[in-house]
Amino acid sequence: MKRILTLIVAVIGFSAGAFAQTGKAKTEIKEVKAAKDIKEIKEQKPVKEQKVAELKEVKAVKKEQKADIKEEKAINKEQKADAKLKKDGTPDKRFKENKALKEVPLKKDGTPDKRFKANKNK
Repeated sequence: MKRILTLIVAVIGFSAGAFAQTGKAKTEIKEVKAAKDIKEIKEQKPVKEQKVAELKEVKAVKKEQKADIKEEKAINKEQKADAKLKKDGTPDKRFKENKALKEVPLKKDGTPDKRFKANKNK
């Protein structure tokens, strides 16, 4: 019984070894993959250039938005300077000219916070 079991294990082991790949095939596969990767990289260059152009456009739009926000802040500061203030420096809402003042709520990065009604139309 032991001899038969040993014979079966040996046959399975030798058959598995016969189907193993040789070193030449692995190197050929790597060379083919490397050639495909180079072709893919060359094809992707125009795509990357388009993405870079799109990112530049987005940055330009954001700069314009930040400039608009700075202008709005400057206008609000001018209005506050003209307005009657409390002791702590905030506008006194009892006066008519101060009721019209609206501060635009902003996010940390300076863009308008769309959760507020004043910013939804911008």
